[in-house]
Amino acid sequence: MRSYSLKAVIFQDAEKKYMVKKTKEIHRFLSYISLMTVNLDKTGLKSIINDIDLLFIDIWGVLHNGIKLYKESINVLDKLEQSKKEYILLTNAPRPNNTVINFLKNLGLDQSKCKKVSTSGEVALKYLKSKYKALKFFHVGPPRDFDLFKSFEEFKVNNLDESDFIICTGLYDNFSENLDYYKNLLKNKIDKKMVCTNPDLVVDRGSNREFCAGSVAKIFEDLGGDVEYFGKPYPLIYTQSADIKNKNILCIGDNLNTDIKGANVQNFKSLFIMNGIHKNENNIDELKVASAELLGKKLITPQTGIDGKEVKRIYVEESSEISKEFYLSCIVDRATSKIAFISSDQGGMDIEEVAKNNPEKIITTRIDFNVKSKWKISTRVD
Repeated sequence: MRSYSLKAVIFQDAEKKYMVKKTKEIHRFLSYISLMTVNLDKTGLKSIINDIDLLFIDIWGVLHNGIKLYKESINVLDKLEQSKKEYILLTNAPRPNNTVINFLKNLGLDQSKCKKVSTSGEVALKYLKSKYKALKFFHVGPPRDFDLFKSFEEFKVNNLDESDFIICTGLYDNFSENLDYYKNLLKNKIDKKMVCTNPDLVVDRGSNREFCAGSVAKIFEDLGGDVEYFGKPYPLIYTQSADIKNKNILCIGDNLNTDIKGANVQNFKSLFIMNGIHKNENNIDELKVASAELLGKKLITPQTGIDGKEVKRIYVEESSEISKEFYLSCIVDRATSKIAFISSDQGGMDIEEVAKNNPEKIITTRIDFNVKSKWKISTRVD
């Protein structure tokens, strides 16, 4: 299904400078957006809206930043209504619809638009009432999320050991940056199932980044626990929020792991808003500046010698979390004219320092071919 990209939600605006990243640049960083991406910087949403029957529009990061509404985005909602386009404001808020509606009203969103809200908390609530009825639960999350289980709060227990399952709506303190507390809290409780009502890992409230329920759920999973998720990118939130049969659907959102992934899983079209939660990640403009500082410059390393080498090409890859770094290279050994593999379990970023200070940690394996085309391998520590 086709994907689109846009720096801010606009309906039709060729004058304002909402620049969009080019297709190749997006794919270089966003590995799972593997389908064709169309640039909407000049034409805006209007250029594709005629073919769309239903829009799922993310709220946090698209309509507001947790503190104030985005005027341009609200204007888009107005124009969608003028075009008689059906849309749902779909959010991974871990609270019932009414709680989020009241929040949006306080921000200044019109009542008519608030009626279109659908939350992951509402989806989870329906499921909890049907599948976990009369079971005791332990709540991990802030007091503002108590509305989620108001109708069955008599089954809430304060002792984790006494619970039948865990409801996770977030952190007790959203401003805490230490997740170790939850690791210690849950490490011996993986026999219990966790229900996570917000799969998001983080959210930006204004300029402050906060952890979400998904971060706690991930810790629980890493410990070996079983988590049941509600919200994007999981299917139930789409099917319970609207009739999606035989409709051409567009999902608009700023989170690759929830909004865009959910669209891909459902085979919906997607519009990625690039100045949301990922705006400070994989920044093309920053990459261009950093590249300009390297390209054409002379790089001096132990391999280049004192004269150095001109940097003519830079390779970029998506960043990833590294548990342990190893070093492995394949070269042609000039001294023996043989293929050689050089390896080390001490990592690769500072391999020169390893060679200098701990040469015994570097293993060279040379491969030879005899006349019978059989491998002859010799290994030694250089």
